[in-house]
Amino acid sequence: MLDLMFPAPPMPVFPPGQSATTTGYLRYEDVTQDGRLIPIATPASLAGLWREVLRNDVAHHKLLKQGVIPIMTRLTLVSLEQPIRVDHPVSSTLGFVLAHDVHEAEVSRLFMNVWSEIRGTSWRLGRNPTAGEQALAGTVFAEHTFTRLLAPPDQRKLTKLSVAGYP
Repeated sequence: MLDLMFPAPPMPVFPPGQSATTTGYLRYEDVTQDGRLIPIATPASLAGLWREVLRNDVAHHKLLKQGVIPIMTRLTLVSLEQPIRVDHPVSSTLGFVLAHDVHEAEVSRLFMNVWSEIRGTSWRLGRNPTAGEQALAGTVFAEHTFTRLLAPPDQRKLTKLSVAGYP
């Protein structure tokens, strides 16, 4: 039922330079006793995009110098029933695409949409749990709206980006 309230678009194929795969470890409190990923543990996977992709993105840095930043406006978290091992690393495949909203035949908002798929080593419960293959444990979709947050109210809204590298 809740999936229908805030549906996330499917993860696209990302353009070159707009995605990464990162590896990290979960905390014990990030999984339930039977090994399922807790939904509130999934947004941490987005940090890899900022560290591995946007940190080196020239166009993103130019926007920041202009006072333009992407502010998160929607977040959709999905945790699956797949049990994973907390003592093995998880990998996150993540990326972003730029998008816009059209209202009355004109661009009304600009977005940076971010997706992440979190995979962990699958396992089964029992006395001697055995490690399996990498399995999808959760997903994240985060919509960010580009804005000039610190500008006067009438100058915050953006309908185009004036930076080479971003359409």
